[in-house]
Amino acid sequence: MDEHVFEALDKDERKLAKVLLKNKLITEENFLKYLEFKKVHDDKGKQFIGQVLLDLGYMQQSDLDTFVKEQQGPYLKFCGTLEEEGFLMKEDVAKIKKLSEEAGADIVQLVHDLNIMTKDNFIKLFEKRAGGRLRLGDWLKMRGLVTSEQIDKAKEIQTVNNFSDYLALNGLVKAEIVKKIKDKLGIVY
Repeated sequence: MDEHVFEALDKDERKLAKVLLKNKLITEENFLKYLEFKKVHDDKGKQFIGQVLLDLGYMQQSDLDTFVKEQQGPYLKFCGTLEEEGFLMKEDVAKIKKLSEEAGADIVQLVHDLNIMTKDNFIKLFEKRAGGRLRLGDWLKMRGLVTSEQIDKAKEIQTVNNFSDYLALNGLVKAEIVKKIKDKLGIVY
């Protein structure tokens, strides 16, 4: 395997990967899948649960679209409240309303795209000020579209932060084996 493929890893992950590959504890294919996963995670940050559920095939895009559409009314009303209180400019709220009506755009995404605030901040503020919201997982479970186990699996995937987590989650190498190798290599975890 070319040395340059290891460049995306920190020095400890690089050492671990080389030992696992050399001893055939993981395949090159599994290692390359991790690198793809890492690239997406590094580029986009933590994935939203909806994207993870879509990637796993646990739900359809139409389910996500329906959920987002149902949330738009309360989000738009909240934008109006923020305008009344002086936190949003009238022009921004008008633009959000226009784009959401014309294109059916997601208001949370619009707030982000228009550089008003991050999606995470908007949702947190909405939850705090508007008394909470229905979460996607709960909405999907109420309609019988996913199981609690599927939601839990998607949440596990969201928590993968490094090579060791990825190996454990995908059942590629037992955690105790990874721990022993890390100990021998002097890798702090």
